[in-house]
Amino acid sequence: MWLPRSRIGKVVAGAVGVTGVTVGAYVAAEPGVRRELRFWSVIGPCIARYVWVDKMVDDPEERSRRNQALNEAHAKPVVDLFMELGGPYIKLGQYLSVRPEIVGPHYRKELKKLQSEVPGKPFSEVEQVLLSELGDTFSEFASFDETPFGAASIGQVHTGVLRNGQQVAVKVQYPDVKWKFEVDFRCISNAISIAQTLNMIDQREASRFQNRSFFPSKCTVSRRACCVNDISRSLQDTAVKYFNEIRETSMRELDYLQERRNLEALRNTAGVRYAGKICIPDTIPHLCTDKIITMEFLEGPKLEEEVLRRLLAVGVDRGTTSVRSFFSEKAEKLQEVESRAASLAKDSYWAGAFSRAAAMIGPQTLLWIARRVQHARDLAVWTACSAVDAADWLGVASTSHKEWVHDAQLDLSTRRTEAETREFLDVLLDVHGHEVFQCPLYNSDPTLETL
Repeated sequence: MWLPRSRIGKVVAGAVGVTGVTVGAYVAAEPGVRRELRFWSVIGPCIARYVWVDKMVDDPEERSRRNQALNEAHAKPVVDLFMELGGPYIKLGQYLSVRPEIVGPHYRKELKKLQSEVPGKPFSEVEQVLLSELGDTFSEFASFDETPFGAASIGQVHTGVLRNGQQVAVKVQYPDVKWKFEVDFRCISNAISIAQTLNMIDQREASRFQNRSFFPSKCTVSRRACCVNDISRSLQDTAVKYFNEIRETSMRELDYLQERRNLEALRNTAGVRYAGKICIPDTIPHLCTDKIITMEFLEGPKLEEEVLRRLLAVGVDRGTTSVRSFFSEKAEKLQEVESRAASLAKDSYWAGAFSRAAAMIGPQTLLWIARRVQHARDLAVWTACSAVDAADWLGVASTSHKEWVHDAQLDLSTRRTEAETREFLDVLLDVHGHEVFQCPLYNSDPTLETL
C-alpha cells in the first residue's frame, strides 16, 4: 500500500512520540531505572573519555598527562554521585579510598569524604520504618532525637531516652534499601565488566612497573611487557574479587537481627576478656527487629577522631608528610640503636654476656628487665625534677637546672604519650582481631553454627 510522503512522516513521528511517552512513563514509574540512568549519565562519559585517551594517544607521557587531567576533572563528580545515590556506592567508595593500587590519589582524596561526611536522610523517611517495625512499643520512648547522630550506607543512628530514663542509640535501616542495593550492585558490576573488557583495571597502574627497578637488568623488553600484562590481569581479578566480597557482605548486613546476635555474643566474649579496657553496648531485645537495633548509648568520641588525636599527640598529622617523617625519624633512631648495639657486640666480653643472659633467662625476660630499668630511670628523673622544683621554690635553683627540668619533663611526657598511644592501638587491634578471627563475628557475618 502506497502512502503519501507527508502521511509517512506523520506515522513515524507518531510512533516515535508514543515510544518516547511509553519509555518516559516506564522510567517515571520504575525508580530502579532512574537510579541506573543517573549512574550511567555520570559514569558513561567518564569511561568514554578514559577509553578515548588510552586508545587514541600513543605517546606514554602525553597519555599520562591527559589521564591525570581526567582524574582531576572526574574525581569530584564521581564522588558527588556516590553521595547522592548512597547505598553500596558509599561502601564501595569507602573501600576504594584506602586502596591506592586500584585508584589514583585524586580519587582517593575525594573518596575519603565518604569516611565521615555521609549525609543522613530526613527523619520522615525513617519514621515509617520505626512505626511499622516497633508498632506500639515505640511509645516506650520518652524522647527521640529526629536529627541523625550518624549515617552510613545502610541506615542511620538516632539517640533517644526511654521512659525508665535510659539513654539509647537506635540504628534504623533505610526503607527500600534492599532493592536499591540490588539495582546499584548491578550497575557497578556492569561498569566493572566494561572496564575489564576495555582493559582499564588497571593497565595504567600495571604499566608503572616498567619504569621501576622491578625487573632484573637482564629481563628483555618483551618479557617485561608480558609481566605487566600479568600484573594488569591480576589487578582485574583482585577488583572483581573484592567487589563480589563487598556485595555479599553488604547484603548480609541488611539482617539486623544477625548483627544484634553477633553484638551480644561479642559482648559476652571480648567484653569479658578485655574488661576494664573496652565497653560494648548492651542491646534492648524487645526494641530490635530485622531493620532496627536499639542499644545503650555510650558517651565518648568517635573512634577515628580519637585515633587521629592520639597520633597527632605523638607527631603524626594526617594529610601532611609528617606521617612519613615521623616513621622515618623512628627508623633512624632505631638504626642508631642497632649500630650502637652492633659496636657493643664487637666486644667479645659484652657479646658473650648478652648471649649468656639471653640463653639463661630468655629474650622476653631480658626485654622485661630493660623496661623495668627504663621505668626506674624515669622515676629517678621525676624525683630529680621534683627536687629542682623544690629548690626553685626556695629560690636556690640555677637557670641551667630549670632548663634541664624543662627538657626532662618534656621527654617524659612525650614517651608517656607514645606508650599510651601504643597501648591504645594495641588494644584496638587485639579486640578487632579477636572479633574477626577468634569469634568470628563481624557485623552480620553468619555464626559458625549457621555455616
